[in-house]
Amino acid sequence: MSDEQQKSKSASFYEERGLIRHMVIITPEHREKLKIEAKKVGLIQGEFIEVLLDNVDFDSLAEKFKAKKAGKVEGKLTKADLLKKMKDLTPEQLAAINEIVEKK
Repeated sequence: MSDEQQKSKSASFYEERGLIRHMVIITPEHREKLKIEAKKVGLIQGEFIEVLLDNVDFDSLAEKFKAKKAGKVEGKLTKADLLKKMKDLTPEQLAAINEIVEKK
């Protein structure tokens, strides 16, 4: 069976049950925690997440969400900041940057 046929078979299996396969990116530590906690209550990981989502008080987690987002964007250079910094570059410096970018 080809990869395409296998994917199609897998997709139809879930679609027939009203489900969607969905991938999320999480840390290995959170992946392990999800695996352990779902097993404890006898649910597959997707069902476990559904229960959490249906029962969590999102308003009570607002500060945690803000902190997570702040940590995620901390230290990142925004496009606006980059453009401000580039205004002061000489034509030679801009040409050097352009050369580097074109090599990739």
